[in-house]
Amino acid sequence: MPETMEYTTNEELAEIVNKDQNVEIIAFVENLIAPVQVGEKKWWLFKVILSNGSKKIMVLTWGKELIELYQPQLTINKIVHLEKATSKLTNSNFRKDEALIDYELIVGKATSVKFLGIHVNDQPVHVVTRTVSFPDTVGLLGPIRIVGWLKTKFSLITNQNNTAS
Repeated sequence: MPETMEYTTNEELAEIVNKDQNVEIIAFVENLIAPVQVGEKKWWLFKVILSNGSKKIMVLTWGKELIELYQPQLTINKIVHLEKATSKLTNSNFRKDEALIDYELIVGKATSVKFLGIHVNDQPVHVVTRTVSFPDTVGLLGPIRIVGWLKTKFSLITNQNNTAS
């Protein structure tokens, strides 16, 4: 990896148009939002926020197959090169972060995703988690915070080989 990575510039991000199926971007992962099922059909959706250091863009991956392909490789500050992502205009009324641009990118089967290294960042990392209870943890993917308590005292348990665990 070169000493300084050339990320997609703010000017290049400003050139993105709606429904372009050939968007290319190089940026680093600023945040990951755990996969969740949405809508009546319970589609799996995984959100990643990419940044060039000043502007951000939301990247959506739909479907469990693609999520399972890319999620294990994505970590905070990993540099990502996307090719052939599809752009979609967002509703800016719901945008909470002014650094987010008005478009989001959709990763599909035709999208090329390459990992180019790690972005060196001195900023603190904030990971978005979902708060769930123990019974709701079945089938969840991504970072979660469990609400609950243990009703049993901790003690050593020996197995058939008389080893403690």
